[in-house]
Amino acid sequence: MGGVLTWGRWRSNLLQVAALGLCLGLAAPGAAAPREFTFEELNGVYPDRSFQTPPVTWGLFQVALQSPRFTALLYRNRLQAAPLGDGRHWIAAEVEASGHGRLIADIDVAGMATRREGDAVAPRQTLALEGVAVVERQPDGYAITVVEAPPSLVVQIRSGLSDSLVAWCAGSTALAWAGVECGGLERLLTRVAVPLPKSGERFWLARQDLGEAYAVELDRYLAGVQSP
Repeated sequence: MGGVLTWGRWRSNLLQVAALGLCLGLAAPGAAAPREFTFEELNGVYPDRSFQTPPVTWGLFQVALQSPRFTALLYRNRLQAAPLGDGRHWIAAEVEASGHGRLIADIDVAGMATRREGDAVAPRQTLALEGVAVVERQPDGYAITVVEAPPSLVVQIRSGLSDSLVAWCAGSTALAWAGVECGGLERLLTRVAVPLPKSGERFWLARQDLGEAYAVELDRYLAGVQSP
């Protein structure tokens, strides 16, 4: 499934935490033993966000999703990082999160277009990733530059829109004549790929957002792996 989400300040949970090294407990190939972290200050509710996806194609379907308001909830994060040298750190991520909001779907299938709107929920789920980043400590926070990362992370979405649009598809004589399989539409509306930072993208994590106790713990890690 495709679909690319741009979360607003949810960068403070998934994107920032991932860039720091949220972990699956895996060993980084060729790196020192990973150091584990948990940044509890980043857990919480992030209201009034928005997102928009570029059109994604699945067979004859083309779907674009957007939300004028979306609330993200981060329940848990588990963190690890391992130095790779030259200021680079192997990173990985595991977070438990959910969300809810208003969803607008623009659908084009075999030349027939429709727009539908309804409430949507991202059920509580575990999301995981890994990559490489450069983390630079500064007096009031951390500059994070992505070196390597997967292009996206699949998030499950539930919405009454999927049933409504599948029914619309199944009830269309023109689509039936075109041999359109309406089940593909449901998949497009229930599995969305959240984009992750691209190589070269730079982010800022304020020390106060991380929490002083957790910042000190991260400082110790960075100091311990800093090149002489």
